[in-house]
Amino acid sequence: MMGWRPGLTRPGWVIVASLIAACGAGEPESQETRVPGGGDMPGAGALDARTIDIPRGRSPAVDGVLSPGEWDDAAVVEIAVEPGWNVPVRVKRDDHALYVAFVNVKPEEAERYPEVLLSVRGTRDGAWTASDWWFHASYQDCEGQGVFNNYQCSPTKPGWEANNFPLEPPGVVEIRISFDKIGLDPAGAAEIGIAFNVTDTREVWAFWPPTATLEDPGSWATARMVGEAR
Repeated sequence: MMGWRPGLTRPGWVIVASLIAACGAGEPESQETRVPGGGDMPGAGALDARTIDIPRGRSPAVDGVLSPGEWDDAAVVEIAVEPGWNVPVRVKRDDHALYVAFVNVKPEEAERYPEVLLSVRGTRDGAWTASDWWFHASYQDCEGQGVFNNYQCSPTKPGWEANNFPLEPPGVVEIRISFDKIGLDPAGAAEIGIAFNVTDTREVWAFWPPTATLEDPGSWATARMVGEAR
């Protein structure tokens, strides 16, 4: 099964209906943002569900393996895919790139493909601009600047990388997005827009924050670049 379809187009009303259904089914019991703090899923100290601090930490390898201690200095949020299936998402940065790890994207036979949405600048008033980015990792890598669902995919893309499917359960996808790629200076960036989702690319999308949609950057969370995790 492929996680992408070149030239895929979807009528607008179908996309909206699918997103509403996915978000409605994916309301988690807790909508807390978790920050580093011990335990299997680091997380003591809840923040507002629409705000996340992205700590500066060690640079992980993008190999699909959560090595011991590799992501202990990351912030953690969670996507509720369906009852009994949650996808923890870890996020951090160094001076050169943003790092994201999606865990449990293939718990058994079913699989979902991770996406990172970034709004680097702009008003985030609902319309996509050239400052908004869509990154998709499945069997190949897909990206869009100012547009989403741009399934012109290839095994690699300049400026970012991910380990790709097929994966063994439970399925880990690690992603590195260079700040040069998106035109972001982390030292001077007060806030950016961010959202994470997993999708089958056809009918189902599940997001963090749970109310986010692909179409509206204004529905995404606000991310703040901070110093080293404590």
